[in-house]
Amino acid sequence: TLAPAMVRALTEVARVAGAAGKPFGLCGEMAGDPVAAMALIAMGYRSLSMSPPRVLPMRAAIRNLNFAGLAAYWQSVRHLDGGALRSALTDYALDHNIPL
Repeated sequence: TLAPAMVRALTEVARVAGAAGKPFGLCGEMAGDPVAAMALIAMGYRSLSMSPPRVLPMRAAIRNLNFAGLAAYWQSVRHLDGGALRSALTDYALDHNIPL
């Protein structure tokens, strides 16, 4: 889900919708994955819909996020390929006590 093409497409959706003042979000498995959700939040997504069992764990993870810090970190890792990007975001989560 963090493949470079997907990251580019989701970033573009966030950029265009944000520039137009339109709400945007994501529904599905990716939104319920803590590492992928960190990427989505860093891209600007604020509406994430997921299956009910994922809601409480995701709330705990998001509650511990420093959005500005994550956005700054995102700028340095967003061009990594899928596996390296997932590893970098996982390391960030562990370094910042974000439950995965």
